[in-house]
Amino acid sequence: LKLIDSLDLPYNTSSNYLNLGVLYDLLDDTEKAVESYETALKVYKGSDKSGLENTVLSNLAVMDYSNKEYGKALEKFLKTVEYDKQHNSIDLSNTYSNIGFCYLYLKQYQTGNAIKTESL
Repeated sequence: LKLIDSLDLPYNTSSNYLNLGVLYDLLDDTEKAVESYETALKVYKGSDKSGLENTVLSNLAVMDYSNKEYGKALEKFLKTVEYDKQHNSIDLSNTYSNIGFCYLYLKQYQTGNAIKTESL
């Protein structure tokens, strides 16, 4: 990937870096995961960077959630809602579900249950 990037070819390697970020996250290597997500944004060559930014933010939120940092995860998930509303109802449903779980873990049960219901 670094070789392709160094040649400045017209190929979009951002999805490869995004996938690397997911793999590093699965391996519990948070630093390399974040670095891969940042690189994905940096090398992106397309017309809808906001879509990639939303995906990266969502993936970072999932990492926070996995690390039991529910407040941080909630902040990030909430930022993805508007994009999901406009572009992908399935992602929106997943986002609402994740937001609901964050509220539940933060002991805000009424809000969490209301958001979980909205995810359906």
